[in-house]
Amino acid sequence: MLAKYVRFSAVLVCLVFLALPVYADVVGTWDVTGTMKHTISIKHVGHSSGTDPVTDTFTFDSNGSFTATAEAATGTWQYINTKDTKADVLIPDNQLITYLTTKTNDMIQQAGYSATVDNIVLTKNKNTVKQNKDGTLSGKWALSFTCNIHYQGYNLPGKVKTNMKATMTQVAAGAASPASIEEEGILSAIAEKLTDQIEDAILDF
Repeated sequence: MLAKYVRFSAVLVCLVFLALPVYADVVGTWDVTGTMKHTISIKHVGHSSGTDPVTDTFTFDSNGSFTATAEAATGTWQYINTKDTKADVLIPDNQLITYLTTKTNDMIQQAGYSATVDNIVLTKNKNTVKQNKDGTLSGKWALSFTCNIHYQGYNLPGKVKTNMKATMTQVAAGAASPASIEEEGILSAIAEKLTDQIEDAILDF
């Protein structure tokens, strides 16, 4: 009788463990594919909005460091709930400001315009990832900022609001990541959309 009880208890414990959700560990390298909604407005000119696909490669190291491969952005990450299924990602504001300023001005110059962007001030920078039962991660990144656009002596204040939602699939050790090969990242997509709106503003100014 005791043996039957022990066997029954062992089977019950196994069933309980099988019924529990199995989450992916954040630590590792992940291919990021998703969409970015953006609204960009320039005072006295107008605004544009849209949704575009984005890709990147995120790496979460066990020591708490974070890297977004496409733009070589670095930061930190940490779990934010007791189950260790959700994490905050922090890329320092000054790093984002430097990248967005440099990238946008480079794109404007390549397009042949004399406008410049400066005084970027971040108003929102919230980046989180959540572990899923199927072994993937879900990511959300809300990034918004104000800026000044200078053109032919005029100062045109601008506002940029973006929201990214993505699914992340883990990259096997030693495997090449399509996102890192394409070098097509989220920050460069934001800079590109801002540049497009600035070009339209200049043409309509």
